[in-house]
Amino acid sequence: MLICRFGGSYTSQDAQALATYQSALPDHDIVQVDCSDIIFNAGAIHCIVMHVPDLLFRNGFDDEP
Repeated sequence: MLICRFGGSYTSQDAQALATYQSALPDHDIVQVDCSDIIFNAGAIHCIVMHVPDLLFRNGFDDEP
């Protein structure tokens, strides 16, 4: 799963977010993506990838039916 990371003064929040996702989803790989540049222009990960059709991702993951 991709989650945002902002760094700088948000380092402790980044670590807390990572730990929360790892705890909630222990069987998944959680990857933090540096969103510090895109957050001011286009939003975070959701805002960037929401235009990618989900059809591209269907049946591409082992945990999906």
